[in-house]
Formats: sequence, C-alpha cells, structure tokens
Amino acid sequence: MLPEMESAPVATQEELLALMAVRHLYGRDCGFVDMSLLASSLLRETALIWTLDKRLELLALELNRAYRPKIHS
Repeated sequence: MLPEMESAPVATQEELLALMAVRHLYGRDCGFVDMSLLASSLLRETALIWTLDKRLELLALELNRAYRPKIHS
C-alpha cells in the first residue's frame, strides 16, 4: 500500500530559502521542517497541508495550500 502512494517533491535548501525571501516568511514563527513542508506543497499543484499547527495553517492559507475538511453537523 505505501509504495503505491504518490510522493511529494522535496524542496532543496536553495528553493526553501528563496521561498522564504520572496514570500517574506522570515520571522513568522514556523520552523525549518514546517517551511520545508510548505515549500514541497508549492512544488506540486495538487498538494495541500492538513495540520493542527495554527502557525503553519495560517501560512498554508495565505499561500492557498491549506486543506480544511468539511465538518459534518
């Protein structure tokens, strides 16, 4: 099952630093791993981030990469 799953591209350190500079993401209280996830999601048009981390979710929302499941009532 796991080998059948689609993998996301991994952003290089240069791509990550460029993203942070171009999008003014320095000082936004997200760590290197969170920024790497965000950068990788931007490299694949269909990739979205589903997280409970409010800071990462805010950045993902700003970059139109946040997944928000519909809540059934």
